[in-house]
Amino acid sequence: MKYYHISSIYVLTTIAFICGCTDNSTRASQLQNDCDEGQAFACYDLGVRYRSGTDVPVDMNRAAALFQRACDGDVALGCFNLGLMQLEGLGTTLDLFQAVFSFEKSCDGGEASGCTSLGLMYLNGEGVEIDHQLGASLLQKACDNDDARGCHLLAFLYDFGRGVPESDSTAASLYEKGCRGGEVESCQSLGELYFYGQGIPQNFEEAARLFQLTCESGFGPACFDLARMYTNGVGVEQADTSAARYHALACDAGLAEGCYSLGTMYSIGIGVARDTVQASVLLQLACDGGFSQACR
Repeated sequence: MKYYHISSIYVLTTIAFICGCTDNSTRASQLQNDCDEGQAFACYDLGVRYRSGTDVPVDMNRAAALFQRACDGDVALGCFNLGLMQLEGLGTTLDLFQAVFSFEKSCDGGEASGCTSLGLMYLNGEGVEIDHQLGASLLQKACDNDDARGCHLLAFLYDFGRGVPESDSTAASLYEKGCRGGEVESCQSLGELYFYGQGIPQNFEEAARLFQLTCESGFGPACFDLARMYTNGVGVEQADTSAARYHALACDAGLAEGCYSLGTMYSIGIGVARDTVQASVLLQLACDGGFSQACR
């Protein structure tokens, strides 16, 4: 079963500025001076500080203005972060067209995350006409430059044949690269391909390992999948107590179906002590979370 979808969720990432300084306020002042003298990367680093509130007050407007100056000075990371702020209207006017321009300049300047963000905008038709093929080519460029999120999203396209020919084997290879790069959703997706034997030889033990890895990162669907494997003794030794524990983790992560499954275990007393009150609480959580079967 495939759970994944493309979404235009962007994470504001920062790169720490490393120096031997001990006086942070003095460092911020020095960065301002350097920025005013035309050192574009100093503008970028100061923008990161104003956005995160590191050694200076949080000031989104000032951060956006500093990222603009960095981008004008051809700092690709400045363009990328400016695009993120334009995309969400943080410190500047929400402007999808300008975000496209900023991500394009970032991508052209060698920032792989800018290529990923630009590819997503073409896939979703945000500020541009939908173009799956162009979106796929931009994600390929990002992945070739080791952007794990780009690899994950490109794998999705091959998984479902959007803008590229459907290919489970290519998807598996890309999910693996994304997983190695720290993209937990890629680890989950790769685990599913191992579980069903799609594009790679079926391997329940490897699927369980990947679900475990992803669950530990707080990704609810992986905890739920692992719980089912413990329930059925597939790839792991059958253990109802472990199944209950992973359903609880799935529920805690906001997965309504995990709350439902744990609720049924409490109602019957499988893997946990029977507790009808706790069962009712969990079933209500599942119902409120949109799992209609729990509402009955």
